[in-house]
This record gives sequence, structure tokens and C-alpha cells, in this order.
Amino acid sequence: MATDALTFLALAALLAGLPRLGRATVVEEEKGGTGPWAGIGLVLHRPFLRQLALAQLGIFATITCLQAVLPAAAQQRFGSAAAAGWVYAAIGAGNLLGAVALLRTRHRGLGSRTMALLTLGELVPLGAFALVGTAWLDIGLAGLSGLASAPYEILAMTEVARIVSSHRVGQASGAVWLFGYAGMLTGGLLAVAVAPRLGWMPTLLLAWAGGCVVLVTGWLRPHRVTLAVLIGRTRSRDGHPEPEGVRAGTAAPQGS
Repeated sequence: MATDALTFLALAALLAGLPRLGRATVVEEEKGGTGPWAGIGLVLHRPFLRQLALAQLGIFATITCLQAVLPAAAQQRFGSAAAAGWVYAAIGAGNLLGAVALLRTRHRGLGSRTMALLTLGELVPLGAFALVGTAWLDIGLAGLSGLASAPYEILAMTEVARIVSSHRVGQASGAVWLFGYAGMLTGGLLAVAVAPRLGWMPTLLLAWAGGCVVLVTGWLRPHRVTLAVLIGRTRSRDGHPEPEGVRAGTAAPQGS
């Protein structure tokens, strides 16, 4: 599983470093749009893309860990490791229902708040899976996770295509999935290292807790001290009046 994740990770890294197509704007050139890892910088700079990338990281880690320990969980809950197929089927059914619900939607993208709710809706049932001891309730939780997953992934990719210029959408998508595949690698290695010692339930809870922390981190908006703020503070110390935007504690908004 770890080897499989590494191949996905390498592919996403190559995609994130694809050269740009077409002409870049001045803003994109200033943001480092010509570098081989420009996709990573783009994702970390834009709040929505950063939230999406960290959501992929946390969710993929948790899901991969669940997949690794699912045979042991199915053996305990259902009496047969082969019964893990019921859980996969439930997730698939949830994905199917979520995708069908979007066939008639007129939504063109996804807002940060809606994405936060949908990603929580996908992640929270996975943690409850480790705590609930009823087989059929476990299947229901898996279905709920899949139901939230499909709209989030479909609408998020639509939003990426809407807010990122066409010649950089490949870089942005590759960088977002790079975070997801890094989560896949982390979740697989965690299961290999921890499950034999602690058992499948604590391992899954550990992966889920880490995934939640990463997910919530993506909701934060890091405070950035801009050049205008630094210049304004220097002028103030030297006895010169600060610019109006700096006196308010903020700089003029920058375009993304």
C-alpha cells in the first residue's frame, strides 16, 4: 500500500511542476508562476486551495488507514474479513447517491463554509466507525461518509477550474492531489507501524484525530505581514505619519 501511494505521489508531483501553458499575468509571475514547484506555491497562497489541499491530506490519510485495517475490523465486527466488501459497497453507494444529487444542480463551485461542512461530513463518520460496535451501523456510517464525499470532490474541482486561470489549472490540481497522495502515504505507513502493536481501533482513531487537526488547520487564515505594513511601521518609528491602510492595521487587499 505504501508503494502504491508513492507512485501516486510521484505522479502528482510531476503534474504540479508542469510548465505553464499560455501567457502568465504579472501577478502570477510575481507569485513564482514560472518555477518548477509553482503549483505548490499557488495552493499555499490562495485560501480556498490551501483549505482544499489540507482537507485532501487529512481525509486521504484517514481513509487509507481505514482501508488497511478494515479486514481486521470486519473480522471482529462481521465475523469474516471478506465482509469488508459491505463497507466498501456502502461507501460506493453513498458516492453514487451524492453524485446523482448533483446531476441537476446549478452550483458552479464550492464555498469555503460548504466545503468545511462536507469534509467534516466525510471525516467524522470514519472516526465514529472505530467507536461503534454494531455491524450494520458501521455500514450506515460508511455510507454517510461516501454521501458527503462525492459532492465535496466534484464541486471542489469545479471551483478550482473556475478560480484558477486555464494555463495554471493543471499545476493547481496536481498540487492539491499531491497533498492527498501524501496523506495516503502517511495513512498507510501509520497502519503498518501502529496497528500490529495497538490494534486496528486505536490506529484508526489516531489517524482520524490527526486528519481532523489537519482539516481544521485548513480553515485558518494565516496572518501575513505585508511589505506595506512593514514600511508603515518603520515610518511611524521614524516620526513620519503612517499610510491610512497601515494605521488601520491592514494593507490594501491583494488580488489572488
